[in-house]
Amino acid sequence: MAVAFEPGYDPVLVLNKASERVPNRPELSRPSYKSSLGAGSQDEAEAEEEAEDEERAEQITWIARREQELIDQIIHGQLAGQYWLITGPKGTGKFSLIADAMTRNQADGIAVCECSDNLEIFRLRLGKCLNFEYAEDYIGGLFSRRDPREGGPLVDIERALNKLEKVAVAYHTKNLRPLVLVFNNIHHLRQDEGSYSLLLQLQQRAESWSQAGIVTFVFCSDDHWPYALLKKNASRMSVLTVKDLTKQEAIRAMRSERIKLWGEARAADDPEIEAIWNLVGGRIAHLSACMKHKDMIHAAKLIIEREKQWLLSRIGLIVDCDDDVMDEQKWASASFLLMQALVKNADETAASQPDSVNHSHYPKGIPYSVARQVMVCIHTSATISLPSFHVKSTASDRLTYEKNGRDKLD
Repeated sequence: MAVAFEPGYDPVLVLNKASERVPNRPELSRPSYKSSLGAGSQDEAEAEEEAEDEERAEQITWIARREQELIDQIIHGQLAGQYWLITGPKGTGKFSLIADAMTRNQADGIAVCECSDNLEIFRLRLGKCLNFEYAEDYIGGLFSRRDPREGGPLVDIERALNKLEKVAVAYHTKNLRPLVLVFNNIHHLRQDEGSYSLLLQLQQRAESWSQAGIVTFVFCSDDHWPYALLKKNASRMSVLTVKDLTKQEAIRAMRSERIKLWGEARAADDPEIEAIWNLVGGRIAHLSACMKHKDMIHAAKLIIEREKQWLLSRIGLIVDCDDDVMDEQKWASASFLLMQALVKNADETAASQPDSVNHSHYPKGIPYSVARQVMVCIHTSATISLPSFHVKSTASDRLTYEKNGRDKLD
C-alpha cells in the first residue's frame, strides 16, 4: 500500500499528462498529415511537440486562482490537524486545483479515490487507489465457514483503512507530514442508509487521523447534502468554497487563452470579452467552452439556451395540467418563487452597491432560512439539488448562473 503514495504513482498524473496533448481548438482535432511530409519534416514536428510539452509543463494551470495557494498547502500536507470539505458549484474547477497541486509535487504522499453511487464499485476504487488487494479468492466454503465479504463492502473498506493506518504511521515517522487522501465527487453517493454509513465511517477516521496528524482527508462535493451530514459530527472539519472567477480574473483568463489558442491579442476593454462576461459570468466551464470557439458570442448564447431549456424541462410550469402532476407543479412554482427572490436580491444589491458590479463581486444570495420561507419547506431540498442552485457553507444559497439568471426566467 505504501507504493500508492510514492511520487508519480497516482493515475491522476497520467491523465493530466495525456490531456496536455489533446488539442483545444476544434480545427486542431482534425487528422494530421505531418507524417507524409518526409523524415526531416517529421523530426522537426516531433521537436516542436517536445518544445510545446515543456512549455505546458512550465505553465500548469491556465489561470492563477486565489484558492490555489491554500489548496497547495492542503495537498502537500502542510496543514495537519484538520480535514477538509471542498465545495462549490459544478464547473468552478475544484478538482483542477487539486490536480495542479498534485502535479507540482508529483503526487508525493497523495492518493485520489473517485466516489460512486454503488458501494461495491467504491470498494474496488478505494482498493485501486490505495494499491490494496482484497481477498477475492475464498475457499472457506469447503470448511463450512462464512465468507468474510458477507458483511458487505463497508467491512472491506474498514480492512483497507486499518491497513492504511499502519502505512500512515510509518510515513509520518519518516517524513514528518501526513498522507493526503482525496475523495472526489462524494455527492455521487446515494442518499440512503448505506452511503450515510460510509460517510460517517470515513469521517470517524478523518477525525481521529487528523488529530494524530497522520492522514488528511479531503472531500470534494458539488452538492450541499454531504456538508449537512458531515456537519453533525464534525469537530476538526474545515470548509473551503471554490467560487467563480471575478471580472478581472475572467478578463485576464480570456485574453491569455485567446492568445494561446487563436493568436489574438485582445485588449482589456474589448467589447466581445465584456459581452462574454455579461452573458456567462465567471464560471470556468462556460468560459473554457466559449474560448475554444472562434465566435465566442455565439458559443455563449448556445450555453444560455441549453441551460434554459434544461431548467424548463425540470421545473417548467404547465398552464393546464392534470391532477396527477399537481405535486410536481407545486415544486416548480416554488422553485420559480425562489429564483425571483434571488434575482430581486441581486438587483437590490446592484442598486445599493454600484461598485460591486464594477468589481464583479457576485451577489451574496439569500440565507437558507429565508429560502425556506419563500418556498415550501418540503420542496427546498429538492430545488437546491439542481445544478442551477448552490448552497454555500455559510448557509446562503444563490443562483449558480447569476449573469444569465434573467434569461432563464424570461
